[in-house]
Amino acid sequence: RLVEIDQHLQDLAKYSLRSGHGTIGWRSRPHNEASKSEWIQINLSEQTTIDQVVLVPAIMRGSKSTYLAEGFPLEFRIIVGGPGNPKGTVVGSSESPLRHLPRYAPLLIKFPPISVSWIRVEVSKLSSRSWDGQYLLQLSEIMVFNGLHNVAQNQQVQVSSRKYLGAQTHSKNFLVDGFTPYLMDAAHGDQSLAF
Repeated sequence: RLVEIDQHLQDLAKYSLRSGHGTIGWRSRPHNEASKSEWIQINLSEQTTIDQVVLVPAIMRGSKSTYLAEGFPLEFRIIVGGPGNPKGTVVGSSESPLRHLPRYAPLLIKFPPISVSWIRVEVSKLSSRSWDGQYLLQLSEIMVFNGLHNVAQNQQVQVSSRKYLGAQTHSKNFLVDGFTPYLMDAAHGDQSLAF
């Protein structure tokens, strides 16, 4: 009987989410060249010690059951600073873009603890999107950790591009709203990723 039920389930139509993504992060203006620069800066409400930045790709459904994670930067630097360090300190970069692309999982950038009031992601080489070949920066979330606490959540965000036209789902504030394309650990009040 179980074999019969399994066969029947395989014959049913397969459903695939095509729209209704909700708030899925921020998307820059599209460009004709990959070498255009874009940046995102998160300003913390107070000086805070941090030790990790997490870049979360924006994931969407592709054809059938595949997934796409477009707009993840090819070349970038993570710079942090504060009142005593206005130019900032580089705490991470994409040394080898092919090492972390293509990717669907968040990219964790760990570094020795440092006291900061702002975090900046500077992108010098963009990746292309599949449907028109235009180059852009697109992320679902940026998390900045002090131990297990995401200090970036609901903080002020500045971006290099104006708001992407025609999409209510791609606001700069969605980069720090706590919503990601992954399951969250509901047992904790923080943004622990449950894979």
